[in-house]
Amino acid sequence: MTFRFANWVFETNLFPFLSGLAAGCGCSFDTEDQLAIEAMLEAAAKAHAAVDLEYELAGDCHITFRIRQESGDGVYSIEASSESDVSPIFESVSLMAQLFRLIPFADA
Repeated sequence: MTFRFANWVFETNLFPFLSGLAAGCGCSFDTEDQLAIEAMLEAAAKAHAAVDLEYELAGDCHITFRIRQESGDGVYSIEASSESDVSPIFESVSLMAQLFRLIPFADA
């Protein structure tokens, strides 16, 4: 069974959101992952295109993400799917990323 979930996060909270979700689900999210996503975001910005990218986190479970943003929107829409029901963690971390300005753990 595939579980699907969706929500949004502020643009400034994208990486703390992904890092928190990965930690909560037993997935890996490290500097290489962040650099890969940053490169995709920069490519979209240079092309003056809306963001629409896919990325996968792996570890105790696999989570596939689709990250979207209309140009200048300030928020990212996140759609995710997983074979594991990580929706409670996804919703909790999403809510924190909507209500607070998060700081990446490495920067704290």
